[in-house]
Amino acid sequence: MASNRWFHELSAIRWIFAIFGILIMVFSGGCAMVFYTAFWNGGFADSFVIMMFAGPAFLTGLLLWCLAAMVGRQKDPGDDQ
Repeated sequence: MASNRWFHELSAIRWIFAIFGILIMVFSGGCAMVFYTAFWNGGFADSFVIMMFAGPAFLTGLLLWCLAAMVGRQKDPGDDQ
């Protein structure tokens, strides 16, 4: 039975780029949550400002992860289930 996990047989360079993309998503999302906490407690940032700073960084990390983990990989013949 073939495994259909995204990390199945990734090369070293794909691992590096996938992990780098995940770290970008985590840290940009974490920074956005800090600003959201300040916003909901009467802080200085509104949701538009948060999306302007955190949104492109998160999407860049997501794109990098997708490219490293999924794009251009050969499908196993048994994965058609």
